[in-house]
Amino acid sequence: MEIVWESLEWPGMEHVIWEGGHADSVAVLLPPEGPQRVSYRITPTRVEINGLILEHDGEGSWRDRPELDGCLEVDISITPLTNTLPINRLKLRPGESREIRAAYIELPGLTVSVMPQRYTCLGDRLYRYQSEGFQADLTVDEHGLVVDYPGLWRRLHAG
Repeated sequence: MEIVWESLEWPGMEHVIWEGGHADSVAVLLPPEGPQRVSYRITPTRVEINGLILEHDGEGSWRDRPELDGCLEVDISITPLTNTLPINRLKLRPGESREIRAAYIELPGLTVSVMPQRYTCLGDRLYRYQSEGFQADLTVDEHGLVVDYPGLWRRLHAG
């Protein structure tokens, strides 16, 4: 499946090829600090982004990055795709909520840190995402892929 999102925060787009937990993406963005081209690949146990490679065993142990141990998800700062990973893994029912630890990758500097996050299922295809000082209600499709990320991203194409 191919997905295209439009950035609402600044000029930019992301194109993702998504196949069952595997993603291959290119995003071109123009934030205030200057143009960015971001290329990443995600598999269930590996993420490659602009030359940075992070690997884990699928159960929360990270290769050469013990500070990330316990993180089952990756969250890349410039994409709505990485919200799909915990939404699909957690399989929350309406009213259910879970806190997770994510390996957060901040761009453009590729800074990696642990970020506590909370996902709450508000209803059919509607999830609340929360992290320190931030909250958004995400509309997703039947695959858990973001359709609307208010103020940040809007999906233009899926097929």
